Amino acid sequence: MGDLPKDQAKRAPWVISADTSDELRARYDQWAQTYDSDLEDVDAYAAPQMVAEKLSEFAVPDGAVLDVACGTGLCGKAFHAAGFFNLTGIDYSENMLALAGKRGVYRDLQRADLNDPLAFDDNTFHAVTVVGLSLHFPPAAYHEFARVLSPGGLIFYCGDETSFDERGMRALCEAYVAAGKWVDVEETASFKPLPASEPGLDYRIFIHQVIDK
Repeated sequence: MGDLPKDQAKRAPWVISADTSDELRARYDQWAQTYDSDLEDVDAYAAPQMVAEKLSEFAVPDGAVLDVACGTGLCGKAFHAAGFFNLTGIDYSENMLALAGKRGVYRDLQRADLNDPLAFDDNTFHAVTVVGLSLHFPPAAYHEFARVLSPGGLIFYCGDETSFDERGMRALCEAYVAAGKWVDVEETASFKPLPASEPGLDYRIFIHQVIDK
């Protein structure tokens, strides 16, 4: 598996190049301590703030929000600053979750594998956010997002457009829309989330609303 690269700009590419889910978790565990500084200092990582702005535009401030792949809580920090206080975070990395807990912005934090059913009841949340998880995101997790969302709930997926298409997320969302269960809310213009470490990477924010369970 190797060790975390000494060059900050090489750490994000190294982590996401993991071949298996266990290797991915181990690499995120290694990266946890320098994650914030690597993204914010090297890349001026703006994705959390951009999703927070979309939450403010479309979601109910007092609604429950599930922050998927919450990492060290960069998104939770941005969401909390935007007035969203009912936050639950899930992540695959225990080291990342430990740091997220120190922020004091989440009501609940749980370790979760997106290949498994989520440990929440139906209709628990008003919004689900997924920020930065692209290459290793299981498209079937969208079914679980729909289950745990209440009718009218929103899914905010911020990630790589190429992976969104090639991994089948767009096709899955289009099928829900065609069936009359979801509506497309917005697909933003593309932006560079990691301009220094991944200059060829483009993100968009894809927003869908669940209208029929």
